[in-house]
Amino acid sequence: DPVVAAVEGGWRGELDASQLGRVLSAHPVGHMSRLRDKVAMRSALLQDRWVFQEDARAFEPPAGGRVDLGRRQASRRILQALLQRRLSEPGLSLSSLELITLGWPGERIRHESAQARLWTAIRDLRSLGLEELLQTSGEGYRLDPRAALHSVPELRR
Repeated sequence: DPVVAAVEGGWRGELDASQLGRVLSAHPVGHMSRLRDKVAMRSALLQDRWVFQEDARAFEPPAGGRVDLGRRQASRRILQALLQRRLSEPGLSLSSLELITLGWPGERIRHESAQARLWTAIRDLRSLGLEELLQTSGEGYRLDPRAALHSVPELRR
């Protein structure tokens, strides 16, 4: 759906307001109910609080439930780096190279293999509930600067 794709592009910062307006004005009102539902869900996810364990071994999305990253070491290290960047410098991304270096420290990996590993880790994190929060931005990734995040030493089980 081009309308939903355009709105998602606007959320990720890939489209400015005028580009988004052109896409929305070119499509019939029938798309608006789907768009309204998506915007409502997105707004709720950004307003509610995400809670992360400081070492990123676990997190709780706004809808509740605990997500444990204990066995996903590379994904955990990547999420930890993204969380630290988001809390210290909201809006700034980490490059693919930075995330690869942090996700697989000390490993010598061909560029194509390293990029494939990173994409897999990012897909894994999104599938675990971070789809609305984890953004692709320019040459890297970030956690949405508008979302309410809270970091705690340890999450209760």
